[in-house]
Amino acid sequence: MGKGYWEFVTGDEIGPPFPENPTQQQIQAIKTWHEKGRKILYWLFVSVSNSMIVHIQDAKSPKQAWDTLAKMYNTNTQAYKMQLKQELHNLQKNKMNISDYSTKLKNLADVLASIGALVDDEDLMAVTLNDLGKYYSHFHTSIAVHETFLDFQDLITLLISEEMKHHHGIDGTSPWYSVQCSMERGLIGPPRQR
Repeated sequence: MGKGYWEFVTGDEIGPPFPENPTQQQIQAIKTWHEKGRKILYWLFVSVSNSMIVHIQDAKSPKQAWDTLAKMYNTNTQAYKMQLKQELHNLQKNKMNISDYSTKLKNLADVLASIGALVDDEDLMAVTLNDLGKYYSHFHTSIAVHETFLDFQDLITLLISEEMKHHHGIDGTSPWYSVQCSMERGLIGPPRQR
């Protein structure tokens, strides 16, 4: 907002009093003050979504409109934050593969971070491990007794490898296991036919 306008929003700029018999100069000062106020209200109206205009359309001053918007956006942000946290903790893997599941988790964590609610790796790992089902239950124990702390990305890498072993019926000891995993990840192409 331009210099001299922010004070209207904060309430520091108070309109000049309207005397009983105003001089031409006093009338002009009052007109100028009201014009600035209307200009700021206009800027606020065009800067918010249509659904928010209804909340500020009857505001008598820029400060009143600004205070209403601040309250509404803060309330909406808090509600949105709660909604996202619930989505994060209730996200179910169902039939998604590990890669898609972890991407959804990471996207939710990123959106939460963008509104000031950081989700650390431990939380992401807890949510991930909580909904994997019995096939991955050994990971709970493995992670709990692991000497060094794994981060979320390390966990996902391990889970993707485990998923590939399960999907292809490979026990992980086959020399072709790493080749199969590399092919699945698109790191190498399939073997050529002779």
